[in-house]
Amino acid sequence: MAMTLFSHNDDDDVDAREPLLTSSEPPVDTPSLDEEAKWLAHLQRLPWYKRPSVEWMMPMLFLLSMTIGAIASPKEQLAIRIICKDFYASLPLASEQFLALDVDKCKQPAVLAASALLHSRAGAVKGILSRSSFHSCFWLSALFFEKHV
Repeated sequence: MAMTLFSHNDDDDVDAREPLLTSSEPPVDTPSLDEEAKWLAHLQRLPWYKRPSVEWMMPMLFLLSMTIGAIASPKEQLAIRIICKDFYASLPLASEQFLALDVDKCKQPAVLAASALLHSRAGAVKGILSRSSFHSCFWLSALFFEKHV
């Protein structure tokens, strides 16, 4: 008889309800169910405004996303105007009449490329700074804001 992956052998006395791991000890790094029950009971006794909840973060997350969305376009336009003015001021034939900024002048590929380069470098710097401060922020929050029961 050829054995296949899904073949059933009647000689095995394995019950499907038996646990695969027979160790009765919980892993070392997990709290026992008794400690967890005490912690949850303690949280239930707290008033509603002192209980940890995701709902506390939702209004702030909404305000943060609205603020970031509201400043994204003006920030981009300001950067393009500054780069445009600097780009045309560096040309040898720059005069007062030529420096009057048009929307059409600022849509040149060289100006938009310089703006994209500025935004990519600013994004890289923000990412590096946020990555380097991530650990210390979590360390401080664990140190000062965890409530030990």
